[in-house]
Amino acid sequence: MPQHYLLGFADEVELWGHDVEAGQSFRTQVKSSANETDMYTEEFESNLANVVEGPAQVVIDRARKRLKLRDEDRVVLAGYIVAMWKRVPAGRKRVAGHIPQLAKTIKMQVVQQLDALAASEPDLAAMARKRKEEVHRTISADKENPPDYFWHHTLKSGAIPRTLQELYQWTGTSSSALARISPLATIRRSFLSQWASVRASPS
Repeated sequence: MPQHYLLGFADEVELWGHDVEAGQSFRTQVKSSANETDMYTEEFESNLANVVEGPAQVVIDRARKRLKLRDEDRVVLAGYIVAMWKRVPAGRKRVAGHIPQLAKTIKMQVVQQLDALAASEPDLAAMARKRKEEVHRTISADKENPPDYFWHHTLKSGAIPRTLQELYQWTGTSSSALARISPLATIRRSFLSQWASVRASPS
């Protein structure tokens, strides 16, 4: 969780934590709370800090001072909340859970395209077979061990507004509604982007 957000629950630099499994509460520092190492690359961490967290810190400070939020502030804050919902281990698990079925669908689509290419241009049949083998290997590997690339993509600035649009379509803010919001469309774009290069690469 972002440290600036956690400071709202802290007494200067410390706050209370609670171990749910052990049933024990304890004092801890903000910088060592609610974080996990090696979840992001340095480049991605920098993107989150500059594109998502930085703009939201100004809005959070306005809210803490009981200042009225402008419409643009609400958009920034909503994007920040969506990012927090996505960036945790449970968010990574949600994305990974969608990948096997999505991979199956995309593999079928790509194979159909390659078959159509081979049928219309027989001279490219050998290349099409080779590409199908490459697609099968790539998709099978990602199904078995989903890379963080797809999860990270759902957190990038371009993906967050699309999630916000999905959120705004719901009439209510219940946890059940939030659970139904799927990153499938974003992952699909990631898959198609990655595997388009497989189809387009020279034989």
